[in-house]
Amino acid sequence: MCRIKPSRITAYILFAFVLIAVLGITAMQGAKTVQDIESQQFAQQIAMLEQENLELEERIADYGSDESIEQLARERLHWVYDQEIVYIDAGF
Repeated sequence: MCRIKPSRITAYILFAFVLIAVLGITAMQGAKTVQDIESQQFAQQIAMLEQENLELEERIADYGSDESIEQLARERLHWVYDQEIVYIDAGF
């Protein structure tokens, strides 16, 4: 029967511990990279939504003006002034 010396057992245990530690650190770095990528994507999405929110706030503020109301009436309700001539495309 072959007996392993205690110093070799200690070396194997130490090697296994170091290997597990290296693998754990590598896995944590990979997870950190994924989190960094997700964080960047969320930051871009937040910036895009903030820009859209700003544009919507400007539109809301603009809806009270006479020009905006007239434009909406012309586009959606097809309103025209008395002196205007309306041309309708027959689709030919």
